[in-house]
Amino acid sequence: MIQIDACKKGDKEALGELYTTYAKRLLGVCRHYVKDDNSAHDILHDAFIIIFMSIQDLKDESKLEGWMITIVRNLSLKYLQNTEKEAIPLSCLNIEIQEAACEEQKKIEFGLLLSAIESLPEGNREVFKLSVLEGLSHKEIGEQLGINPHSSSSQLFRAKKTLRAMLINYWMLFLLPILIPV
Repeated sequence: MIQIDACKKGDKEALGELYTTYAKRLLGVCRHYVKDDNSAHDILHDAFIIIFMSIQDLKDESKLEGWMITIVRNLSLKYLQNTEKEAIPLSCLNIEIQEAACEEQKKIEFGLLLSAIESLPEGNREVFKLSVLEGLSHKEIGEQLGINPHSSSSQLFRAKKTLRAMLINYWMLFLLPILIPV
């Protein structure tokens, strides 16, 4: 049985057990919406980051699975909404990266992600946390922060764009030596 209290305290073993218990099922939810397997795995990875970051806010432990499925579903739908028709998955580029590099890519440092989120401008950061981490709609965010829902949407777009740029820069610095032989 998963120890939710231990997960809320950040216990690595409990979080690992949570992951192994639910990863396969949640990946199935991702694949229901997103047909590209690599993108589905990316969404699952992002979902677990959000789950691990916000599990301490879970009030009713009996709703854990439904809460996690909602996070995965929302991320999958947002991915589909934001994906342009011209987008090509990296797997189609046939770039051969050593297996160890792929494993390292999956292990984005948790602290790096947190610091990237915290470095966002205040409005963007608050809207990002409320939308992505808590799953609120733009209308709910607008009411809570006293802003127009359209403003919430714009701030979320800017937050995601900034985070994407930060993380792409990080990964390019990480992968450049691997992709270009020394």
